[in-house]
Amino acid sequence: MISTGINISIFLICVGFVFKKSNIIFFLQIFWVFILCAFSNGGIDYYGNEAIYRESGKSFLTIGTGWLSNIFAYIGHKMEWDYMTYNAVLVFFALSILVFVIKKVCKYPCIVMSLFIIYPLVDSIYQKRFFIAMCFCVLAFYFYMKDRMLQFMLCIFLAVGFHFSPVVYFFFPLVKILLNYKRRWIFMIIIVLETLIFQYLPVILEWLNLNTLKLKFLTYSQEQVYSSFLVAALYFFLQLAFTIMAVIIANKYQMLEDNRNEKIVELNINSLILLPLLILGATYSRYFRIFMIFNYALVADRIGMKGKRNTYSYLFSIGFVILLATSSYIILSNGAYTFTDKMESVFENNYLFESWTEMLET
Repeated sequence: MISTGINISIFLICVGFVFKKSNIIFFLQIFWVFILCAFSNGGIDYYGNEAIYRESGKSFLTIGTGWLSNIFAYIGHKMEWDYMTYNAVLVFFALSILVFVIKKVCKYPCIVMSLFIIYPLVDSIYQKRFFIAMCFCVLAFYFYMKDRMLQFMLCIFLAVGFHFSPVVYFFFPLVKILLNYKRRWIFMIIIVLETLIFQYLPVILEWLNLNTLKLKFLTYSQEQVYSSFLVAALYFFLQLAFTIMAVIIANKYQMLEDNRNEKIVELNINSLILLPLLILGATYSRYFRIFMIFNYALVADRIGMKGKRNTYSYLFSIGFVILLATSSYIILSNGAYTFTDKMESVFENNYLFESWTEMLET
């Protein structure tokens, strides 16, 4: 089933670049992503997420992060859903949000979904709670680009209802203000201070007598540590390269009908404040997935344009796709799990695929 699943994914990626506006192809891409994410029934991180579902939802409301997933878990237990059904419902809502934003910000949605299948689809399948939160964050930054900060904060609040990670995005309106008022030197100071704080966070937490939090941070950091300095540099410079390329494409390829280019440049520059997080481990690259969706929209619009106006932006867009495909394979091939492990986790632990295989064998 692994080879079949990979071939279907490659086919959908390729046809997405050929039939760039096709509603049928876009539906098939979304449907494939839904099947992979919703009907996963094992593999990496599955049983940990299943245990969280079993233990949550004891009451309708809880205080703290994960409050919204707890509400869905409460409903799920009342409806006697198993974990796969609960996950499928959440994936449906999350993908609906993602489709809405992609349709709003891009003329060529099939290319965006092709790039999403390249990255971060595999991670989204086993990082289930963060995938749901990510889709809310994508909607949040759609509002952010429109300067609708109340809606932005509400969406981030909802995202934190599924995973703690998006809490860092609450600071982005402040980042926007600093940059808009030409306080770039403050922005740079924040990045330097952030880097120093993360380097010496255990010492700071101990000084504040927050030993429990210090222990959690050290445990998580040890689990997520890079295998070597070269791997750490790879993650750091890859993300920096994607950001720089997106800015170049946006500056060279001017869309006359709106100011999306300007907003995407602003979004990428603002995202640099998160770069120091990559010092801690590869898992923090997840923070940039939200911005990559908007970069995909930019690249898709540039590649999809019939007239190859401005050769530089077109070549950088093709380079962006090639770098994404190459880096995605390299990243999937490194870490605690090999490329084969991750493909087995995705394609051999799926309820529909297992049912189909059993049907063919009988």
